[in-house]
Amino acid sequence: MTEVRKVYAGDFETILPLLGGFHNQKLKREDWQQLFVRHWDSPEEHFGYCMLDGNKTVGFIGTVFSTQVIHGKAEKFCNLSSWYVMPEYRHESLAVLFPVLGLKDFTLTNFTANQHIASMMRGFGFKDLEPSFKIILPLPVGLLSSGIIITDKHNIPNHLDTANLKIFQDHVNLHCDHALYVNKEENCYLVMNKTYKKGLPIAYVDYISDTNTFLKHANEIAWRVCTKMKVAGLMVGDRFTQHKTIPGSLTVARKQFLLYRSDHLKESDINTLYSEIQILGHEPR
Repeated sequence: MTEVRKVYAGDFETILPLLGGFHNQKLKREDWQQLFVRHWDSPEEHFGYCMLDGNKTVGFIGTVFSTQVIHGKAEKFCNLSSWYVMPEYRHESLAVLFPVLGLKDFTLTNFTANQHIASMMRGFGFKDLEPSFKIILPLPVGLLSSGIIITDKHNIPNHLDTANLKIFQDHVNLHCDHALYVNKEENCYLVMNKTYKKGLPIAYVDYISDTNTFLKHANEIAWRVCTKMKVAGLMVGDRFTQHKTIPGSLTVARKQFLLYRSDHLKESDINTLYSEIQILGHEPR
């Protein structure tokens, strides 16, 4: 008979063989171990749930906890990561998910779900964050303004307010890039992860501090960020672009699904920060 219990930092060695089931050659032992480190403010001390058959560990689901300030209120989040159950125990896979679904007062997120997982999660009340995104190509449009892009991590904090400075500090040492667009009147802070589309490097945008400023200067920002980061385009979700037309952009359907479940937060309140994407350096698709 199997049982499910919480996983703590000291359990990493017993979980690591299961993580090899993902066959992800890019992730080494030290990368996976980052799932067992408290990166952000959260009182929770466990890092997921495992399934045991006697002394044998046969299943795992990771939980990345964080506390984020949304509309001036501290909100508790749990991002799901690395759900894996050995093939002969797949019929019991939900056993490690149920404790997560039972968390109270948490917004749950899953940002790397395939079609099968997404369909199942919707049955448990999860909603799609956005079904598609835009890739904004770096066309030389709107470059007559006095805007600049700052990517120096020592300089960016000087231009951020308290809330965005916290986001910067929480992510500066993880697998993500930071850029700040500044002109004479306004600024816009972006957090991004590099990914690839058809073999070309793309910057996936996890967070935009001011969507109005971004949309007003989207082509200029794309040009300047792509030039600085040496990428072929900006990958920007529909929740940021608000489905508006942006010259030189392509709309692409997602291969992986962004999902969330909350009893009070809206789609516009959710971003892909504070997740396995930054911890493991996953490539959003």
